[in-house]
Amino acid sequence: MTDRYDSVHLASKDIQRAWLLQNEERDQDGNTTNWWLSIIQPVSTRISFFSSEPSKDAWARFAVTSIETAEEVGAISADEASIRLSNLSVVLTRARFNPEKIDPALASKNIIHRALTCIDLTHAEASQKSRNWPEQPIETTRSLRRIKNLIRPVLPLVDHVHDEKLKQRLAQWRDLLPQLP
Repeated sequence: MTDRYDSVHLASKDIQRAWLLQNEERDQDGNTTNWWLSIIQPVSTRISFFSSEPSKDAWARFAVTSIETAEEVGAISADEASIRLSNLSVVLTRARFNPEKIDPALASKNIIHRALTCIDLTHAEASQKSRNWPEQPIETTRSLRRIKNLIRPVLPLVDHVHDEKLKQRLAQWRDLLPQLP
């Protein structure tokens, strides 16, 4: 599996970021989202193909850089970046790698904190609105669904967190998931 990413995935994050920004392509409408996703998806998938630590680490670091840079330039939302980083961290954890050693952004506590930061409602508001979500305006239903989409991928990481307050905050949201659309 040799391609245009082979030369850059081993570089430092600064060099990777510069390469990404230099090679960014826009579609006919000036959008870059599809280009960024065409980088993020295959680079993230590489992690499953490599069993050796140096290869997996290098591809994971490049995936993090790609996700973070795409978010910085506005090509993907903070929610999407959070979910993709969550999934990446879970894959690495299940493969018995220490994601935090690969990149601090992949540390379980950072992933959970990032997801919680993306939530636009308080727990009390979400709890109240979830009781009758089919009767709520579509924007509220979407907001409740966003919460579910953000929280579900981080749940496998909770056992790797030592911050009890963070665990308790996540547990509150986890307990609310069955009531969310």
